[in-house]
Formats: sequence, C-alpha cells, structure tokens
Amino acid sequence: MGGFGSGRGEWDEKKNTVEECFALDVNWLARYGNLDDGRHALATVWRCGSPAGSVDCEVLDMDGHCGYLQLRYTRHGHDVVLGIQLVTTTPHLGGVRWWFLCPHRADGEQCGGRVAKLYSPPNGLYFGCRQCYDLTYQSCQMSRKDDGWMGRFQRDPDLMTRIAEQRRSRQRR
Repeated sequence: MGGFGSGRGEWDEKKNTVEECFALDVNWLARYGNLDDGRHALATVWRCGSPAGSVDCEVLDMDGHCGYLQLRYTRHGHDVVLGIQLVTTTPHLGGVRWWFLCPHRADGEQCGGRVAKLYSPPNGLYFGCRQCYDLTYQSCQMSRKDDGWMGRFQRDPDLMTRIAEQRRSRQRR
C-alpha cells in the first residue's frame, strides 16, 4: 500500500476548469432583453469572470415559455452556427427563469440538460454544459496544503494562538 505509482502524482493531467473556458450565461441574456422573439444582438461571452468577446445571436420561434437561440461565431478559424433550445420554469415566488438545453452531442444524441451556463473549452469549437465537457472549478484542483485550515496554519503558525486569544476575550465579556 502506498508504493510507487499509487495515488495521484504531480504528473497527472488536470481537467479543464470553467474559469479557462468561454461561458455563455442565459441570465445575462435575459437581464438585458436579448431573449425577445426576432431579437438580433451580440451576446457577451465571459472568461474568468470578465467579458472576453461576443457572439452574434438571434432569437427564433419564441413563444413566451420556450424558443430557439441561434449563435454565429468564429472559433479556431472555423465559422460556427449553433442552435440552442431555450425553456423557462416558474420559481415559487413568481417570475420566469430561463434555461439553455445543452446542445452538445455525444454518440449521436443530444445531452439536453437544463443549464444556466454553457461553456466552450479552450480547444473546443462548440458550447456545451459543464458535465458534457467534464469541467471542474479551479478551487477543486487546489491541494489541501494550499487551501483550507491546514494550509492556513502552515502559512501562519501564530494563527492558532490568535484564535484562542479571541475566544478567551469573547468569553470574558
């Protein structure tokens, strides 16, 4: 147990993260009125929480509770046209919540998962959900030595003493 080659090593290839990908957010589209039938607009694509570009989008066949969004963009020298279905749900406190149905195809079948964000990995052409592209978050790839309580104690050995002093001062009050 614990011999050579066991466990995860530094040489393991890490998954792509959502922070590395281009992201398209249906809530952003809805907030700025881009989901009206016949609407032709440039949708902002996000990367690492900041605007990273735009895609040409056109809303087709919108009937109030579902519709179709057609994206046109160029990626890695390819002109891409991608259709994405839109659906809504009604939250308990009222209003309307919009969702994408994931357009990613694997083995000839569409995923169709209901998601608020679609991602395009750095080497990808199309948008799909986080599960289809097997994406993770940067925070999930940090080692426990770098993050969490143990990492904090290793970086700041006096932290435990300060926490104990704060607790004692609260108890005296």
